Amino acid sequence: MKPLLYIVFIFLPLLLSSQTIENKEFELNWTEETVIDLPNGNYIKIPAIQGQSVDENLLPVFFTTFNVEKGAILRNYRLKNIKYADITSNSDFNLQKNTVPTQPEARFNISLSRNEAKGILRMTPLVKEGNQIKRIVSFTLEYQLGYKAARGIAKKDFASNSVLATGNWYKFSVDTTGVFKIDNDFLKKLGIDTKNINPKNIRIYGNGGGILPQRNSEFRYDDLQENAIFVQGEADGAFNSGDYILFYARGPESWKLNPQDISQSRHKNNIYTDKAYYFINVDLGPGKRIQPAENLQGPPDETITTFESFAVHEKDEINLFANGKQWLGENFSYNEDQSFKFRFHNISSDDPLYIRVRAVAMSSSSSTMDVLVNGQKLMQLRFRALTSGLTLAIPDEVVNNTKLANENVEVRLIYNNSGNPSAKAYLDYIELIGTKKLIAGGKQFGFRNLTTDPSKIYRYRIKNQQQIRTVWDVSDPINPRQITSNG
Repeated sequence: MKPLLYIVFIFLPLLLSSQTIENKEFELNWTEETVIDLPNGNYIKIPAIQGQSVDENLLPVFFTTFNVEKGAILRNYRLKNIKYADITSNSDFNLQKNTVPTQPEARFNISLSRNEAKGILRMTPLVKEGNQIKRIVSFTLEYQLGYKAARGIAKKDFASNSVLATGNWYKFSVDTTGVFKIDNDFLKKLGIDTKNINPKNIRIYGNGGGILPQRNSEFRYDDLQENAIFVQGEADGAFNSGDYILFYARGPESWKLNPQDISQSRHKNNIYTDKAYYFINVDLGPGKRIQPAENLQGPPDETITTFESFAVHEKDEINLFANGKQWLGENFSYNEDQSFKFRFHNISSDDPLYIRVRAVAMSSSSSTMDVLVNGQKLMQLRFRALTSGLTLAIPDEVVNNTKLANENVEVRLIYNNSGNPSAKAYLDYIELIGTKKLIAGGKQFGFRNLTTDPSKIYRYRIKNQQQIRTVWDVSDPINPRQITSNG
């Protein structure tokens, strides 16, 4: 039974009562040019800052550290008093213009190093204005610091040791997101003696398999979390052959949802693993169980009969240059015409279905890739010719929408190499984002409403309710809640 209801709560942080604003000025010493040798024997020329390096897009980077007051918390920061200078001739350098930001991009954080607090600043010192690229020659960093002592906030307590330090543990994996059933036979295969356990003591731990955030400042659990689960037949103190466990697990893939514009929602591919891992323990005492959700009082302000749904096709098979995080899938170099089939169950024919396709090409001449949906051409990817040693492959991404009358979706991609037999093209991914009707079938499914107003009460009206066994609110995936139907 996949996630059946998403409810999002937003909490606004309180302001610190004690804070200071500081400024630090920087001047960038640019060199005339820097030549960088590439692994394939080519080289590139780029403008660079003296003593600095380049990033993954082969753009110059400005990086610096400086001391800040120990114990301070970074509240906010911005760049101001920015001064620019023209690059003499953009054509003299191998800059990939589509990777140059249109606004100054900088990341600033505070880190503790060798018992000293350090401010760490990293920025891309180039800005694109139309077709012209400019370099930043000086700027001021303004940052706001707050102090824990002013609010009496205690230092965060980290786990002194992992929960895995005691007891007997059994590890298993999942490859997708949804509600999973664990029966007697599965526990035996893990090595658990089900005849000698108290099912009330069954615990499942895990944090889901989504890719971890790259920034240390972003939230993450510092230890495995116990998940609330449902155990059928635990009341008699024995785990019999007909007993089972239901629990909600998050797989390795996830989606970054955009409530303001659903078409801009994106899947988050986990390039490091195809599985998410969970752990079972049966000897640490009673475990956490799913509790009923609070019943809302009063009549509904709105009744919801549809929900947003997503599908994606992506294979991580090829890393073109054996570096970086860009992995690609199907090869169109020899098989120029390939089709991909999806089933969008209970599709709402009144709402648009968005299709996004991303691919890359390597060719000395320009080339294209047509995107056909159910036989009708919807859009086209365009790849310009490779002209320099810096740009090793040309990406393109297109998105468009159509309305469909049935649930079968065929996305057909046709690559046109413009007569160049040495041209190569690879698919990155296909995303489908659309609307489904709230109709229960023979399988579990998840539904959500991204545009809810916290001040309103919503009713989800599901057709074929007799086929629904249970509904879980998995807004907090570690602590699902059981929803009671009001008819």
